[in-house]
Amino acid sequence: QSILDCINDHIFEAGSQSATTTCSVGIGLFSESIKDPQTILSRAEKAVVEISETGGNRINVYQPDVSEIADIERYSIVARKIKLALKNNRFSLLFQPIVSLKGHEKEHYEVFLRMLDEDGSLIAPGDFIPAAEQSGLMVAIDRWVLANAIKVAAREQRNSRNITFFINICTESMWVFT
Repeated sequence: QSILDCINDHIFEAGSQSATTTCSVGIGLFSESIKDPQTILSRAEKAVVEISETGGNRINVYQPDVSEIADIERYSIVARKIKLALKNNRFSLLFQPIVSLKGHEKEHYEVFLRMLDEDGSLIAPGDFIPAAEQSGLMVAIDRWVLANAIKVAAREQRNSRNITFFINICTESMWVFT
């Protein structure tokens, strides 16, 4: 007898009232290409939604559709490119000035990241960050950004420039770097 049958067969008595229960279990599997806990939980949630749309009271393993499988494959290819870019130092930092409206003398810059393709063309973050998040590469990218921004800041300080950088990092890096 399955656990669902046991739950279905159980009748709860509360005073003069009785109630039966049901159980729906959604399962989201993980793999080498899907390691992100949020993605796994999201898939389990989708499995439960599928169950509830068909009456509930069963177990369902989430099966990604064709477009999601294509996204996973695309992310896997981009993740390999990111690993090569990290290995071969093929990222570039861009510095956008933040202008003080009050005339402060200190220079402020927001730091932006671009990945360089094999041919040297710039790849925008929107084209590689989702794959980096999906494949757990954001901390490595953040380390690259921080290390290289510190080098630039040190060089500028030696040239007597008083600068501040604003750098966005992922949540996982917050825990790693503290």
